[in-house]
Amino acid sequence: MLMITHDLAIAEGIADRVHIMYAGEIVEKADRSALFSNPAHPYTKALLKSAPGPDSEHKSRLFSLEGAPPDLIKPIIGCAFSQRCSCCMPVCLDRKPGLAAIEGTHEAACWKLLQGSGGGPV
Repeated sequence: MLMITHDLAIAEGIADRVHIMYAGEIVEKADRSALFSNPAHPYTKALLKSAPGPDSEHKSRLFSLEGAPPDLIKPIIGCAFSQRCSCCMPVCLDRKPGLAAIEGTHEAACWKLLQGSGGGPV
């Protein structure tokens, strides 16, 4: 079964595998436990950080990602997340990253991860 949701709690409770998308592209995919315990892509980390949790009632504000998503009418050059990413490097602005192998079937599309695996798509 394929389920599409914006609710990470539902995905965590139901899915065997989770694919995270940003600007219409898969930026991370992994088994549920690997994704929620060891997120690798900066967007996935931001999503998980922004979700309310059991202790969120004690926080004054939830995390909010700065900036706006890209305009999908215009061609995206480089990584679609680069304008909002705290890890952005010059290569991110010029070239779209491929998926980097993290562990097992866990993969994420990020130049920072690709540098550790030889610098190119895997």
